[in-house]
Order: sequence, then C-alpha cells, then structure tokens
Amino acid sequence: ELNGLNVLGINDEEKISNTIIYPNPSKGVFSIKTNTSNLKIEIYSSIGKLEYSSVIKNGFQQIDLRKKSKGLYAVKFLHNNKIEQRKLILN
Repeated sequence: ELNGLNVLGINDEEKISNTIIYPNPSKGVFSIKTNTSNLKIEIYSSIGKLEYSSVIKNGFQQIDLRKKSKGLYAVKFLHNNKIEQRKLILN
C-alpha cells in the first residue's frame, strides 16, 4: 500500500500500451494521450476517493484538477479487463 492506495502488481504484458500523461508533475491541467479506443480512466486521491472518471473515446483528453488538493493521485486505466495504475502528482 502507498498512502492508502492499493498498488497493483501488473505484468508488462497486461499494461495498456502507448498511453501517456503529461505534464506530470502538473499544476492541475494535464493531458492523456492514448492509442487505445474507449479507454476508461479513474483518478483517485491519496485516501482512495474517486476524484474523476471518464472514457477517452478519441485518443486524447485534457483534464482540469486545479480545484483538487495538491499531492499524489492514482490514475487507473481500464480496458478489456486489464487495469494499469500510474501516479500523478499535483503541485
């Protein structure tokens, strides 16, 4: 566990490839670029609260978290029963 977040051990072959989050760290506005269609994204705070959820249909999405607290967030990508978790830092 990392600050109350359940960190999943994921094999390389289960990763959802070619998905990037930038800039990271971010002041609150960041973009997600992917070549995976209909990629579900969930963003959780360090206490495990779901702060944002969406489906990226066209390969690109800009997300504004400026109203959220600074700190570490977990970004989960979900696609075809695969889950990949990344860290996002708001500063």
